Amino acid sequence: MYQLYVDFMSQPSRALMILCRLNAASMGQALEEKRVLIHKKEHRTDEYKELNPLRQVPCLVKRGAGQSVDFRLPESCAILRHLCERFSLSDWYPSAGGVEQLEKQAYVDSALHWYHSTLRKGCGGLTFHKVVAMNLGVQPNEAIAVDCKAVLDRALGTMERVWLKDRSFVGGSRPCVADLLFCCELEQLNMFYAPVDGMDFDSIMGPFPEVRAWMARVAEATSPVYEEVHKFLRFASKMRHEKLSKVPAKL
Repeated sequence: MYQLYVDFMSQPSRALMILCRLNAASMGQALEEKRVLIHKKEHRTDEYKELNPLRQVPCLVKRGAGQSVDFRLPESCAILRHLCERFSLSDWYPSAGGVEQLEKQAYVDSALHWYHSTLRKGCGGLTFHKVVAMNLGVQPNEAIAVDCKAVLDRALGTMERVWLKDRSFVGGSRPCVADLLFCCELEQLNMFYAPVDGMDFDSIMGPFPEVRAWMARVAEATSPVYEEVHKFLRFASKMRHEKLSKVPAKL
């Protein structure tokens, strides 16, 4: 039995939940979702540290007889690849069975490697310092937020010029694990509220219509699971917007 430790507010967690829920028939009863609430600092507990010393989500744990931990795997990209290979989900991550398949796999791997220092750094960093930091009792850094916004803009431009050039999806004619990871990352931008944050999803994505159209295609291709997994993010975004709308404007 595998247990996948996730949080709905974690971008990589949502990508994994979409993959697993869409492929529940292939996985059977072999995987169970377990919640780790970051806003309650459950990822910092000693109990969770025993499972994942990195104290991050997502994390995949394999339980053996007597609920012993036989295998544990942190890091979202590693988990995505492992689950696809373990359960033969070759539509999502090409299996290495011959040169052509090996090349397709390498292409998806290159997108996953690119993600960390570009989309993840830009979007994740911007969201952290604009939205998340204060909720966790951490002092936000506006200078870092500005740098992250520049990284994000460059990454979105690269997506249009490279990863989505002449392609419906990063994976080609259908979504792959990289599409899920990228799209879930960008969904976090819905947390922004323009009157307070100086930007929102529409203003950030406005210069990149191809990326926005691609996001709609990913959501449609993975419906209704995509919206199910993003339901809590939508609710949290709405609550934040309503709360900030009641804050008096600064003179």
